[in-house]
Amino acid sequence: MRAHYPGFLQLCLGVCALCALVAYAHQHVNSRLGMTQTHLSFVSAVQASTNSETLAHVSQPPQTSQQWATVLQAQLPSSLTAAPSGGPTYVLTDGGNPATGAVGITSVDYGNKLVISRPAYAGLIPQAVTVSPGEAGS
Repeated sequence: MRAHYPGFLQLCLGVCALCALVAYAHQHVNSRLGMTQTHLSFVSAVQASTNSETLAHVSQPPQTSQQWATVLQAQLPSSLTAAPSGGPTYVLTDGGNPATGAVGITSVDYGNKLVISRPAYAGLIPQAVTVSPGEAGS
């Protein structure tokens, strides 16, 4: 005589479906958190670079992209000190890094203009802003 376990099979299918749903939700939430982190790093760079108080804390105004990245990194809260997928928050390239979510920093005209680029990370629409450091509203 064969034993039938239809309830056990349904339970197994239910557990598998639940695991798949949890994995999908986890991936979706992580993607959204990464997008938010990249956008906050971008906005923080724009605000800090146009805030004259940012430059008051450095001995010499930044002129190169590397100097600007260092100054802007120092202005970030501890929760934004790395890109969402690892690596530095700011990279020295136009367009940023869409693979990691790092924001691009490019110094122009010896630091008189700064191009800040939000990458196309995890579905974000790329955006670039050119600012005149220390001049609010530019």
